[in-house]
Amino acid sequence: MSSSDEDLSHISIEFGEQDSKEAQKRKVAFRLGFCAVVLVAISFVVLIVATSIGWVKTFSFFENLFGTSIPDHILRLPDYVRPLTYNLKMKVYLPSYPDVPPEKEMTFDGEVDILVEVLAPTNLIILHMLDIAIKNVHVSMNGEDIFVKHKSIERMEVGVFLLSSTIPADQHIRVKVIYTGVIQNDRLGGLYKTSYKDIDGSLKIAAVTHFEPSHARRMVPCFDEPAFKAKWTVTIIHPERTTAISNAKEIDTIRETNLPWRTTSFEETPKMSTYILAIAVSEFKFVEGHTKADVRVRVWSRPAALNRTSKDLPTGIWFLDFYNSHFGIKYPLPKLDMVAVPDFSAGAMENWGLNTYIESVLWSDSQFSGTVTVAHELAHQWFGNLVTCMWWNDIWLNEGFATYMSFEAMKPLTKLFLTDVIENALEADSVATSHPLSFKIDRPVEVVEGFDTVTYFKGACLLGMIAALMGEENFNKGIKRYLMKFSYGNARSQDLFDVLDTVTTQLEGPDGNNLSVKRFANQWTMQMGFPLVTVEAVNSSLFKITQSRYKKNPNAVEVEKYRNPEYGFKWEVPIWYQLDDEPVKLAWLRRDSPLHIFANTERSTLVVNAERRGFYRQNYDEKGWRKITQQLISNHKIYSKDTKEAIIYDAFAAAAINRLNYTTVLRLLEHLERKKEYFWLQAASAGLRHIRRHIYTEKGLVSFQRYVRKLLGTHPLEASSFWMKPTGENCKAEDAEECSAKYVKIFEEGVLSKCESGTRASSCVELPIPERSAAYCYGIKELGNQAYDTVMELLRMETVPDERERLISALGCHKDISVLRSTLELATNREQFRLQEISGVFEAVASYSVSSGLVFNFLLENWNKIYGR
Repeated sequence: MSSSDEDLSHISIEFGEQDSKEAQKRKVAFRLGFCAVVLVAISFVVLIVATSIGWVKTFSFFENLFGTSIPDHILRLPDYVRPLTYNLKMKVYLPSYPDVPPEKEMTFDGEVDILVEVLAPTNLIILHMLDIAIKNVHVSMNGEDIFVKHKSIERMEVGVFLLSSTIPADQHIRVKVIYTGVIQNDRLGGLYKTSYKDIDGSLKIAAVTHFEPSHARRMVPCFDEPAFKAKWTVTIIHPERTTAISNAKEIDTIRETNLPWRTTSFEETPKMSTYILAIAVSEFKFVEGHTKADVRVRVWSRPAALNRTSKDLPTGIWFLDFYNSHFGIKYPLPKLDMVAVPDFSAGAMENWGLNTYIESVLWSDSQFSGTVTVAHELAHQWFGNLVTCMWWNDIWLNEGFATYMSFEAMKPLTKLFLTDVIENALEADSVATSHPLSFKIDRPVEVVEGFDTVTYFKGACLLGMIAALMGEENFNKGIKRYLMKFSYGNARSQDLFDVLDTVTTQLEGPDGNNLSVKRFANQWTMQMGFPLVTVEAVNSSLFKITQSRYKKNPNAVEVEKYRNPEYGFKWEVPIWYQLDDEPVKLAWLRRDSPLHIFANTERSTLVVNAERRGFYRQNYDEKGWRKITQQLISNHKIYSKDTKEAIIYDAFAAAAINRLNYTTVLRLLEHLERKKEYFWLQAASAGLRHIRRHIYTEKGLVSFQRYVRKLLGTHPLEASSFWMKPTGENCKAEDAEECSAKYVKIFEEGVLSKCESGTRASSCVELPIPERSAAYCYGIKELGNQAYDTVMELLRMETVPDERERLISALGCHKDISVLRSTLELATNREQFRLQEISGVFEAVASYSVSSGLVFNFLLENWNKIYGR
């Protein structure tokens, strides 16, 4: 046996084929411990966001209130009235500004006048509201007052208004509510506080909004559901030194006579949903430019960050111009503000005319990451804002389209779509905790749960698959019709599919008749999961293709309502296949019968899902994988990069569910040592890291390291800097002691000797960015408390988001459990970490085996404290 064969044997024996009992126990313990820690940490963050909505299930609580009963509507407001316009006036009291009484700090006064259309006779109006105290209510029709009783039901998040007389259908009434509210301090939803250090070191406080999905009710009584669209006119009274911005363009700003206040009024918005209403009151500064259509674009941030965030001004202008041209529908507002917010719960938010971003996105060292995010939010100005999902069960229409279009707008970079979108979507949809793209919402928490990888990425993948079937020209024609038909309104999945069907009359479907986009797409939107397509050689001239559901854990049980009996986890699958070096062709794999493909010769090689156009994984019999491996070695150029990348990803995926042995996968990768293509290595790296994490014996590790060195030895990208994380795992692909000493020396010379107390890492650390994370980690790991204290001091002073992220990631590298526990304690301290950084602290501590059980136990012991945080 050759040394190469021996290494493969050792690796395979160690990892998945002949585990010893001891190794198996370790593997199970590691998996359970690590997964539990990460899942609980993630769940902790999701639960905090989800429970912050505070919704309850029905309106039955109101029975007999005011001597009447209210229909038992689940989750939704009654639809017998709808808003037409809102006129909102607010006065915002921020601390530390003149003429703000102490008792008014962190509050606001509000007055909203809602024009309501009555669609069916009623004497009852229900509005969403939360953390709002009503001072006065006035209802009128045709200028005549209507007597009204009102009651706020906090736990139901509504206000109920009982009128003295029944209003006939087809009438308009005005509902005026005068109220006070709270600027949220420990919740990044509604109108909330964000703070930062100014250039002179002084603490500044600003107020900004984040409403999606259901936080508008924390700032204004309203019909807080996406289908209740209306026009908004906003006026904000704010401290004199601040600037107020909102969705629409400002009309003017007037200084109050002899008082330190300004009143800024804004134009009326287009008809829009409440969750994209937005305001911001701050001392932020801006840079400005204009699109080809003369739309004013500004990027706002705290003054010290403006030189970094301003780089996104041309990015925003370019994408706005692109979408204007691509969709053939002009952006409907005269301005767009892009605001970098220090404290923000989401990566970004598409508020119409006032996009908000977590500061790190617009200040990121990664130009690609920031650009994709800007492209995503600007795509939302059409998909989500102009046309909005009818209800949150179809949120994929908003998020899937924005994700898909963001990569379409970046055509030169769309090769990354395979890794950034398809792989993440397949991973998320391969487990029992997934959900269909269109799903029934029974509980309020399910609204928040819908904002996940499946919704964003599988939604984008489905659109990409439909576009591949229809052809780019037909697909673009279809989405333009969709946008035109539902502009300033709401749509369901079926509405999109109906429109696309109007341009698919010449396309052949799985049954030989014209393709029905609706029938095809419904099986992908109304059931979770995706197929594993398996190719077997029947004889020397015939291949048979079958399907089965790809599922990571076959014993895990789905939520019952997500098990759609109509489809039974079977699909009509478009098979794009390549036979030898022939062009890619399309055939249909039916739900209940195999597909047969004839071979050219006995030596023919068949590859399915060529170009990775379909949302499924591929597998082959032993002979098929052998042929593919040989073809990659002899002449890989007959396949596109997407095809080759898909082969590698899917080989690891098949091995992960025991449908392929790892020896076959590792042999498949051997052709990599002869090639120098980044995309192949990126595909292989994820699988190799997975194998490395599950090798526990020295013999297995030595064999694995030798295999990887052989694989990547001649490649210009080093193994340690490419396929291992830039943290404590860097040294696992080379001599650990020598590597560790190298990074400790880098830390001593590049950090300890350069940074004095009170300085920021982004100012004093001159190390190349790729080396910083490893230097911070190994400094703490080997030097202990001295390095840990230095990193904590740097973190205390640091303002650059990317540098803070690197410093936080290193905190988990300490070997002392007591220090790690203290780190978790600090995570509950608002003075040390921003709210959105907490999950990063927990992830950092959970990432190293020395603390595998610490995070889980800490969460159990401190749940009440963390939940309150």
